[in-house]
Amino acid sequence: MPRFYVNIADANRILDTGQECLTLEHARKLAVQTAEEMARNKEYSHHRGKYVQVTDERGNLVYKVSLSDGMPVSRKLNGVRLDRT
Repeated sequence: MPRFYVNIADANRILDTGQECLTLEHARKLAVQTAEEMARNKEYSHHRGKYVQVTDERGNLVYKVSLSDGMPVSRKLNGVRLDRT
């Protein structure tokens, strides 16, 4: 059964390991929720250039929510921008 991992990362490395999920849909929802929480939390207001990302078992990036000025600005799945959460 595939597993997916939600982490906080920048362009070079994983900064904070997160939760393991059994489905991509659950991992995607968790990534969006985490990004929204980070945007509301002043502690994370300096996370420009950071991402909440979802990787598969092999470490391949399958989804990410990028943060700019503490707000989620793009959501991608396999490199394709999504308009819905």
